[in-house]
Amino acid sequence: MTKGGYMRHDRWVRNPNKGILIVYEGISGSGKSEGIAQLTKDLVSQGYPVSVAEWNSNRFIRGVIGVMRRLRLLTPTVYSLWQWFSFLIDYWFFMVPKLRRNRIVIADRYVYTGMTRDVVNGAGARLSRLGRFRVRKPDMVVFFDTPPETCNERIQSRGKRLFHPGRPVRTNMRSAERDLLYLTRMRDEYARIFSDKSLLRDTTVLFVQDSSRKANEVVKAYISQRTEAAASRLFQADNRTRGV
Repeated sequence: MTKGGYMRHDRWVRNPNKGILIVYEGISGSGKSEGIAQLTKDLVSQGYPVSVAEWNSNRFIRGVIGVMRRLRLLTPTVYSLWQWFSFLIDYWFFMVPKLRRNRIVIADRYVYTGMTRDVVNGAGARLSRLGRFRVRKPDMVVFFDTPPETCNERIQSRGKRLFHPGRPVRTNMRSAERDLLYLTRMRDEYARIFSDKSLLRDTTVLFVQDSSRKANEVVKAYISQRTEAAASRLFQADNRTRGV
C-alpha cells in the first residue's frame, strides 16, 4: 500500500484500447448481480458482444476451499491465496482473451473484492499487491453502496449464510448479527477504497444507492460512446489507407 492511497499507478496495465472492461462491486446482497443480469440482457439485445466474469468461478478451487474449510485449515492468509489464484486464472485465461477480441467484459467483482476481504479478514495487504500486479485498470466501476442492513435482510431471507474466515466477531452474537457486522466492515472498506483520489483520477467510479436501472443506463451510454468513437477511428484509418 502506498502512502495516501491503495493504488500505485505502475501496478496497473493501461487500457490498451481493446475491448471494454466494466466492473460491478459491492457487498453480498447489494443487488449487483441483478444489475449485471439486466445490463447483459440489454447489451446482447442491442447486438453487443458481451462476456460475464464471476469472482471465484473455478469449481476446482471452490472445492479445495470447501474441503479446507471443513478441516478447519482455512486461515485468512490461506483463503486469500486461493482467492487471488482463482482470480488470476479467470483474468488471464478468460477476461484477457475476451478483451483482446474486442468484447465487452462485465466483471462480477474484481481486484477490489480481494483487497477489501484481505483487510477485513485480517490477511493484510501484501497478497493483494501481488494479486493485482499488472492487471488491467477497469474502464468503469459500478459500486453498489447499498446499506449493510438492507443487504443482511436480503441474505437472511434467502436462507444463506456468509462465510468470513477472518478476524472473529463476538461469539455471543447471533448469526445474523455477526453477518451484519461483517457486511458493515466490508462496506466501510469499499468506501475507503473508492474514495482514494489516485484511483478516482484514472477510473470512472459510479456509486449506486437506489436503482440499478439508472446505473445501467449510464453504463450503456458510456459503452455506446466508446464503440461509436472506436468505429469513427476505424473509418478514418480506412479512409487514410485508401487515400480518400
